[in-house]
Amino acid sequence: WCVAGRNDDVKCFCCDGGLRCWESGDDPWVEHAKWFPRCVYLLQEKGQEFVHQIQARFPRLFEQVTPAYTPYSRHCLLTNNHIF
Repeated sequence: WCVAGRNDDVKCFCCDGGLRCWESGDDPWVEHAKWFPRCVYLLQEKGQEFVHQIQARFPRLFEQVTPAYTPYSRHCLLTNNHIF
């Protein structure tokens, strides 16, 4: 992750996926696997099994996301400068 310039915004240097609204105890690897499971860097560093385990914990995640807020992780998604 690298700092994206405002507040606690971060972006992955590899997949360009971004997150914000971090809270104490959030694990960057878990959040990365939750929201950007196809990231090549994530898969290289943590492995497909790790990503599968995280995805299994949140099977309906993308169905429940509302604009600018994600209910499970409390993260706002920032992707290509658009907030989802």
